[in-house]
This record gives sequence, C-alpha cells and structure tokens, in this order.
Amino acid sequence: ENHVDVVKVLLEDERVDPSFNYNIMVKKASEEGNIEIVKLLVNDSRIDPAHSNNYAIRKAWQNGHIEVVKLLLCDGRVDPNKRVNPGFSYHLMVKKASENSEIEIVKLKAWINGHTKVVKLLLQDVRVDPAFNDHKMIIKASEDGDTEIIEMLINDPRIDPTYKDNFAIRGALLNGHIDVVNTWLKDTRVDPNLCTRIN
Repeated sequence: ENHVDVVKVLLEDERVDPSFNYNIMVKKASEEGNIEIVKLLVNDSRIDPAHSNNYAIRKAWQNGHIEVVKLLLCDGRVDPNKRVNPGFSYHLMVKKASENSEIEIVKLKAWINGHTKVVKLLLQDVRVDPAFNDHKMIIKASEDGDTEIIEMLINDPRIDPTYKDNFAIRGALLNGHIDVVNTWLKDTRVDPNLCTRIN
C-alpha cells in the first residue's frame, strides 16, 4: 500500500528522523519498488540511499524495479559498482522457482524479464564494471543459459570470455547450454576448436 501522504507529513515534522534504523525507510521503499516514496526520501538530505553497501539499489535491482534503479543511479551518493553485481541474484531466483509450481514459473519469467532490463540499464552506466568479481556475471549467465545477457556483454571490451581458461564457456557446455556456447564462439578471442578440446 502506498503511503506517500503519510511520508510527506513525517518528513515535514522536524522531530522525525527519516534516517532512523539505518535508513530503513529508503531501503524498504526501494526493495518494494515504491518509486514515489523513494523520490521523496532521496530528496531529503538526512537520508543516505547508499547506506549498508548500497542496499537500496541492490534490492531494487534484484527485485526488477527498474524505475527505482534509474532514480537511484542519478543520485551521486549511490555507487552502482559497489556491491551491485549484475548476475548475482539471477542464479538464486532460478533455484527458488519450483519445477512443479506453475505460479512460481510465471513469477520467475516475469522476474527474469525485469532482471534483464535492469542489467541493460546498469551496463549503460560507466561506473558499472561487467567484469566485477572475477567475471562472475558472465560465469553465472553462461551456467544458467542466459543467452540474452551474454549477447549484451559479448561486445563489451571489458569482458574476457576466455577468463580462467574459458571458465564461463565450460560452464555453459557442461550444463548443456549450446546456444550460449555458440554465442561465445562468435567472439574472435575464443578458440573455435574449444568444444572439441573440452570433450
């Protein structure tokens, strides 16, 4: 439920500290995708939207709240490259989806759609390093068979598909994601005989 008017009243009351409990208000609003409340809060100098290693933008991104992510990226206090790893939560979300639950699969598909949009948005920000954390993003995307993410990354010079002896490509191959392997083989840095050598 949207409590924009309540938040406005609270922010106008000088006795209220909107950053109480480790900036919980902006964290929860971001996590839930409540863009109007996030707008109000980030415009208050007492609020720190980057508190707890950029918790607000991390949760907004993990939950696919693209408008909240856009808003937080415009705030100079938020560093999208600090503890924001595109690809981190993708694997966890897939694991949570039950194979026997149609509702869970529908939710998963919707989440993946939002996830991909947010990844695209983050990659447009020059502060975001797609090779963050030892190329974890391409490794997870390859292991999970996420061809769309790989296609987004393949032309980025900061990404090295051969990192750690083709670890990402090996992961895709071992998990049977031939489309991902074929996508990586378009990169001239990748040995076209790689699959033969692995087998």
